[in-house]
This record gives sequence, structure tokens and C-alpha cells, in this order.
Amino acid sequence: MYKHILVPVDLGDAETYRRAINAANTLLEDGGKITLLHAIEPIPTCAESYIPPDFKIESRSALQNQCSCCEVDFEPIVANV
Repeated sequence: MYKHILVPVDLGDAETYRRAINAANTLLEDGGKITLLHAIEPIPTCAESYIPPDFKIESRSALQNQCSCCEVDFEPIVANV
């Protein structure tokens, strides 16, 4: 049906994002692509010194682990706005 589906997800709510991914899979044609969008607020400059230096790496790793349980390929794209 669709070649490319954008699915906004809240990775803090596993039940909801898994249902969204499953729904997208049913609408996807063979060879199609699903893109997950999860927005993360930027860390304020005044708080950066309180955040561990490897926080971003650990966060990406956690997101990758969550995506792997749904059989989703993980390709992080970072957009600074």
C-alpha cells in the first residue's frame, strides 16, 4: 500500500509505540520503509555540566535496543533545531 511511512513514537511508552509500528507494518508494501520519529529535548547549557559525558551515547544505545525488539533497523539521524 505505502512505500514509506513516518511513525511518530514516544519510546517511553512501549505498548503504544509497538502498536504504532505493527499498524504501520500492515500498511507497508513489500520492500517499503518505516521511519520512526522520536524527539528529545535539547539539554539546556546551564545543565550540561550535570549530565554524564557519555549520556548521548548511552541514550542512543538504549533507543537501538528498544528498536531491536520490534524488528526495526536503527539508523539515528540527529537534527539540531
